[in-house]
Amino acid sequence: MKKDYRNIFMRFVPILLTVCLFAGSRVSALSSSIGLNLTYIKLINFTLPIVKNVTFDENDLAEGRSSIKDMVLNTLGLNYYEPFSIVEREASILNRSTVMEVSVIPDNIAFDPFKLNSDSIQSGITNENEVEKTDINAAILDASLKKLKPSAKPEVLIYHTHTTEAYAGSETAKTADSSQADMSVVGAGNVLAKMLKENYGISVIHDTTFHNLDANTNSYTRSRQTLAKYLKEYGDFKIIIDLHRDATYNRKEITMNINNSPAAKYMFVLCKGNPHFNKNYQLTKQLIDISERRYPGLLRNTKDGKGLYYYNIGTKFFHQDLSNNAILIEIGSQINTPSESQNTAQCIATVIAEYLKNTNQ
Repeated sequence: MKKDYRNIFMRFVPILLTVCLFAGSRVSALSSSIGLNLTYIKLINFTLPIVKNVTFDENDLAEGRSSIKDMVLNTLGLNYYEPFSIVEREASILNRSTVMEVSVIPDNIAFDPFKLNSDSIQSGITNENEVEKTDINAAILDASLKKLKPSAKPEVLIYHTHTTEAYAGSETAKTADSSQADMSVVGAGNVLAKMLKENYGISVIHDTTFHNLDANTNSYTRSRQTLAKYLKEYGDFKIIIDLHRDATYNRKEITMNINNSPAAKYMFVLCKGNPHFNKNYQLTKQLIDISERRYPGLLRNTKDGKGLYYYNIGTKFFHQDLSNNAILIEIGSQINTPSESQNTAQCIATVIAEYLKNTNQ
C-alpha cells in the first residue's frame, strides 16, 4: 500500500511542476485581468521566489489567507467545491453556467478611475433599482439617534480599495467580481451612505472610484491617492471606512438572521504595526461593543477575537496610518447575496450613528 501511495505521489509531482511553469508563463497576462486570481502568484512565490521579487510587491498578497494546500488544489482546479474547474479554466469551450458570471469592464466605458469627480461621489442611492428590496429598517432603525442638524462638513467617508468585490450567493461560488453596484460592495456602501444620511442626518461621502480595474495588484496604491485627496480637501473625517468583502465558503460562519431577514456577518481588519494603532483600535472597539449589544452574533468570530482580524503591517497599513479614524470593514463573503450584505450595511449605519452620538460628534 505504501508503494502505491509513493507511485501516485511521484506521478503527481510532474503535474504540479508543469502547472507551476505554466502559471509562470501566464503571470504577465493574468495581471491585466479584472478579477486576478492570486492563487497562481502565491504558488509561484512559494516555488519560484524570484518571480515574487521581480514582478510583485509582497504587500499585494496581504489579504490572502489561503493555506498551501488550498493554493495547490485551487491552482490545479481540484478544490473541494469545483473539481471540474481546471477544465473550465483551461478549456473555456467546456464552461458550464455558474452562479454568477464574472463581469468584465467593457473597453468603451468612459471613466477615469484615478480622477475624483462629482460622478464618483455619492451621498445616497441615485437609482432605486440598485438595491434589492429586503429592507429591515423596522428592526434596526433607532429614530433617537438622528441628528437635528446635519453637518455642513462631511463626517463619514466610505470608499472601496477593491471596488469590484461582489456577492455571488452560493456556497460553491468562485471568487466573484462585478462592476455592477447592486452586485458588489458598492451596493452595500450605497445602502450604508443612504441610511446614514436620510435616517440619521449624518453627512456622508461615498466614493465609488474603481481602484482594481486592471487587477488587485497596486489597488491600495490607487485608493491611497483617493483617500489623500479627500483628506487634503476636507481635513480628517470622524470615520473613514474602506469597505470590502471577505472570501470564505462556510455559510454558517458568515450568515445570520435579523428579524427573519438573512444578513452577512462582518468584521474589522486592523494593522498592529500602524504608528497609531491604539487610536484606530479604540474606535473599532467602541463600534464592536455597540454592535454586540444591538445585534449579538452579527460580528464574526475570528482568530483574533470577536469581530477583529489583525495584520502586522498589511498593505500600506490599509491606509490606517493616514487617520486615527480609518478602519477597514469586511461584510460577508462571495457566498453571501447582495441583499444580505445590504441588510448588514443598515445595521452598521445604526452602530455608527450611536457611536457618533455617544462621542458627542
